[in-house]
Amino acid sequence: MVVGHPADAAVAARSSASAKPPRPKRPLYYRPLFWLVLLTGALTAGGATRFYRIWMTTKAQLPDVSTLLSYERGGTITIQADDGQVLQKLVRPPETN
Repeated sequence: MVVGHPADAAVAARSSASAKPPRPKRPLYYRPLFWLVLLTGALTAGGATRFYRIWMTTKAQLPDVSTLLSYERGGTITIQADDGQVLQKLVRPPETN
């Protein structure tokens, strides 16, 4: 058996004595990056959900586009004075196709 230099043995003895056991991994919820990613995801999901609900509510309250393009004023427009006297009546004649 080949014996090495005595200094090598001393270095090896010191390094094995001072070697610490591996540190156990911290749980995920102790890490700030975990909370940052969780918060960002929650805010994004919440904002997207709120935007979708506002969009759908607004869309449900608006009239259909096809009815807007074919608007027809019905009836007569009556212009009255302050005392109730009729100044003018405007009647739209029926359309002939």
